[in-house]
Amino acid sequence: MKKGIAFLLALAMSVPLIGCSSDGGTSSGSGEGNSQAASQTGDESSASGDKIVLDVVTMTGYGNGLEANKEFMKKYTEEVNPNVEINLEELSIDGSEWNVYVSKLATMAASGTLPDVFDMATEGIQMVYKNNLAQPLNTYFDSHEGIYESVLEDTYDPKLIEPFINGEDVYGLVTMWNPCITHLNTDYLEEAGLSLPSADWDTDEFLRYCEALTKTNEDGSKRYALLVPDYYFAVSAWLFSWDASFLNEDWTEAACDSENAIECFQFIHDLIYKYQYAPVPQPNDNYQQMFVDGQIAMITAGRWPLATYEANGFRTVGVQYNPSFKTQANVYGTQGFMISSTTDHYDEACEFLVWTASEDFIKEFVKFGSTPSRLECGEEIIESAGYPENREVFFETLTKGMKSVEAPTSYADLGTIFDTYFSMMMTDENADIASICQQMADEMDVALQK
Repeated sequence: MKKGIAFLLALAMSVPLIGCSSDGGTSSGSGEGNSQAASQTGDESSASGDKIVLDVVTMTGYGNGLEANKEFMKKYTEEVNPNVEINLEELSIDGSEWNVYVSKLATMAASGTLPDVFDMATEGIQMVYKNNLAQPLNTYFDSHEGIYESVLEDTYDPKLIEPFINGEDVYGLVTMWNPCITHLNTDYLEEAGLSLPSADWDTDEFLRYCEALTKTNEDGSKRYALLVPDYYFAVSAWLFSWDASFLNEDWTEAACDSENAIECFQFIHDLIYKYQYAPVPQPNDNYQQMFVDGQIAMITAGRWPLATYEANGFRTVGVQYNPSFKTQANVYGTQGFMISSTTDHYDEACEFLVWTASEDFIKEFVKFGSTPSRLECGEEIIESAGYPENREVFFETLTKGMKSVEAPTSYADLGTIFDTYFSMMMTDENADIASICQQMADEMDVALQK
């Protein structure tokens, strides 16, 4: 509780400090110059009755939807800084993955249309650093003592903020994160006489569950045990469990052609064609809706499907660690906001970022979309939903061989390469998995050298 009070006091103290600054300056892309320019603009805005508008871009609505989030952002003007309005927009409204979002952001940077603040996850942070798209918060923290320390102390695990630290510079404050675990339909488990699998279930136990959960319906349609993981983040989780990975340890060379990686991809292929526990993945598959509609009994995902579950009144779900195919391991990605290197409103943007790391923000914005980053409210949020069964796993994965999603500067290219070759593997019953893995690795190596 003391940490929460200290954070709120520090945040409250930061508001008048911004209004008191009267130093002049022009936008230079540096923290200090933009801080001065923002403060002067803020004073002029207050005197004229106009408000500063911060343009903020996110990837999606994170469970709440864009309109609800826009409405929520009004709370910032009402309760934190009456001189600032938040203009919130989504960039990847087509439901695409992070590689597409990162590519779109790079295009905005090239055209000089970066927003003041943008949402960013582990997948795109290295690209941000390489292209100088963001600026650190250090200058702001130096003049607002205690804020960073308070947020850091209440972050669930220090590893969550590590991607946002580059050298000695802090570029963001974490609001949410996700592992990628197994979701199971508990009605189907009960029908098959099963409970949730054990925390250390292995390949044999996984296959027994797949066999029990696959059935032919009365109308002749088939209910499959699972839809195989088919996107980079989820497949990363499975690769780690096979003691494999897309890349080597320092992310400089592809490793998706290793013996264990090939074994993993062959196993996924076998789930479709050999065992017939999974359908052939299609480009327009909505795995969350297929799970809710009862077409499949298991999916691999983070906490983000809860928004779909909530919208459909679907509560018969439990979660468990992924199977330990060769080892117990998992993937995580962390997420927060960053300040554009071109903003004219540095102080205001920093103040907004501090708010996005507050309990008030997280309790609303991360209610159903992801796993909250803050210790004091995170477990409360997870528990308050009342489901899924075994929901404590969302946090406990951090102690189970957790590895960061592999996201070098060329992540956007890697994601696209993976999509292409994974489709080649899984849509061809006679695919030569080893050969395709080699082709994928060769193309990833080229991308890594860019």
